[in-house]
Amino acid sequence: MPSPDRASLGAVALALLVLAAGTTFASDAAGDRALAAEQAFLEDRLAAADCLDSYGTGEVVVSERARVVGVRPTGLVVDVRHPYALSTGRLEADAVAEARYLVGPDAVRRLDGDEIDPC
Repeated sequence: MPSPDRASLGAVALALLVLAAGTTFASDAAGDRALAAEQAFLEDRLAAADCLDSYGTGEVVVSERARVVGVRPTGLVVDVRHPYALSTGRLEADAVAEARYLVGPDAVRRLDGDEIDPC
C-alpha cells in the first residue's frame, strides 16, 4: 500500500478543519435558538403571573448558557440555563431556569425543564 503524500494529508486535514468549524457553527446556532425559545417561554409564564409587579429575563445572577448535549435524527439536544428576575409587593428574587430543547432545522421544541409558576 503506498504511503499518502503531503497533498493528500493536507486535503484530509483541511476537510477535518471544515467539518469541525461547521459543527461549531451548528452548535452555536442551535444554542442561540434554544436560548431564544427559553426566553420566550419565561416571558410567557411570567407575563401570565398576575401576582408579579415586575419581571425580567436578562442577565441577573448568572449568565445564560447553552450547551449541545446530544444528537438525534431530528436535531441537536441542547441544555440551557436562562436567568430571570421577579418582584412582588413583598419579594424580589433572582432565579435561573434550566431546560432541555430539541433544535431541528425547522423547529425548536422544549423537551423538559423547570416549570415556572411564581404565584
